[in-house]
Amino acid sequence: ISSLLLNSSVCGTGIDTVVVPASTTAEQLAALYCDVASMSARLKKPLSARVWPAAAAPNPFDPVQFRCPFFVDSAALPLD
Repeated sequence: ISSLLLNSSVCGTGIDTVVVPASTTAEQLAALYCDVASMSARLKKPLSARVWPAAAAPNPFDPVQFRCPFFVDSAALPLD
């Protein structure tokens, strides 16, 4: 996810709808949100950070399948 955040410096979306492992702690999520807020303030542009801790993916790179036609099956990405 760190590389996705770096890409946010040249695009306008931020980190959008990324699945993270269920083992992700509140502290790790808070640090990610602080990084996004800092980058947004520094670049003077709005950035979002929508990450989904997935109960179906307890570990990084575990597959996640969605039953919704609007989402694509994925793998949980580690925050580091």
